[in-house]
Amino acid sequence: MIAEKVGWLPIKVRTEYMTFVKVGQKPKTSEWHIVNNQSGYVLGSIHWFGAWRQYVVETNECTFNNKCLDTISQFLTKLNNEHSERVDKPVSPLV
Repeated sequence: MIAEKVGWLPIKVRTEYMTFVKVGQKPKTSEWHIVNNQSGYVLGSIHWFGAWRQYVVETNECTFNNKCLDTISQFLTKLNNEHSERVDKPVSPLV
């Protein structure tokens, strides 16, 4: 995965067949589109699903093989782990 960044925030993460493009940022979560590298078609989106307390993917009725699903799964895992690390971080007491 190759990440394009603005400051420390990644805005695009390119893989062999698809690119994850950040399209929204809330205080604690972000929203991403999954874009086909060849056609530019938006294959789906990744967003925070509060009921499950994790990032999920919603597709636009696309067909994926196991390699593409693995890539999406790795990206979801990365987002969920980063979110957990931010949320679970202890707050420093004011001195």
